[in-house]
Amino acid sequence: MVKKANALDLNFIESKTIDWIDTDGFFSFFDRAQLNKLFIEWKRILNDNGFISFRELVSSNPVSMLANKIRALVTLPYMGIKLNLHSMQELREDFQELEFKFKSGRSPFPFLNRYCLINSSIK
Repeated sequence: MVKKANALDLNFIESKTIDWIDTDGFFSFFDRAQLNKLFIEWKRILNDNGFISFRELVSSNPVSMLANKIRALVTLPYMGIKLNLHSMQELREDFQELEFKFKSGRSPFPFLNRYCLINSSIK
């Protein structure tokens, strides 16, 4: 099923009913508070055996920070969108706060990191 919805308001999805969430490169459309709200929603709808996989452009060193700043500068005049840049450290803090177990790794694409999150209730 496909449904157009606000990612921060998933009330139409019952708690603990989703097996897998997969997404790519949209965190920069959310500020940190909104991103935290998104993660809380994901935590709510994800079942105890579920997981989340995603690839995201995040800053982890001076080169990736510069690349993301350039991406944000280009996006504003051409798309009229101000991007919110996030760091790997910021995401790790949010995942730990919400008690997600997670792994991250490099992707074949420069500055794109892969993540997999699972509920902490999984042993």
